[in-house]
Amino acid sequence: MHYDACPFGLWTGNEFRGRVLKNGKPLPFADIEVEWTNDGSVKPPADAFNTQVIKADANGVFSYAMPKAAWWAFNALSEGPERKSPDGKKVGTEIGGTMWVHTVDMNPPAAMTMSPPAPAPAPAKP
Repeated sequence: MHYDACPFGLWTGNEFRGRVLKNGKPLPFADIEVEWTNDGSVKPPADAFNTQVIKADANGVFSYAMPKAAWWAFNALSEGPERKSPDGKKVGTEIGGTMWVHTVDMNPPAAMTMSPPAPAPAPAKP
């Protein structure tokens, strides 16, 4: 997986766009699991809000606008090659990649706020 849009310096609500690759080629219609680090400040109304699944397009491209300031994980999974289990049976495997991005609210902390600019002086009368 790699990013098509900058994965840092993101405000809350910005869109993150990436591309899922497998063996260096786009992985069409890949499922991407989107999760965020819940600090306990939000109680999701249902389990579906904990891990959301989005789908890449035919070129492996996906996008998601993050609605809350947090660390967000984008996890792309795909079937891997068959392997032998410890008891010698063939078993399927899964390969994947994860990209973490961080979003920040535009409201700066109180210590960083600045006073509004002073009004411009009135023009002098002739």
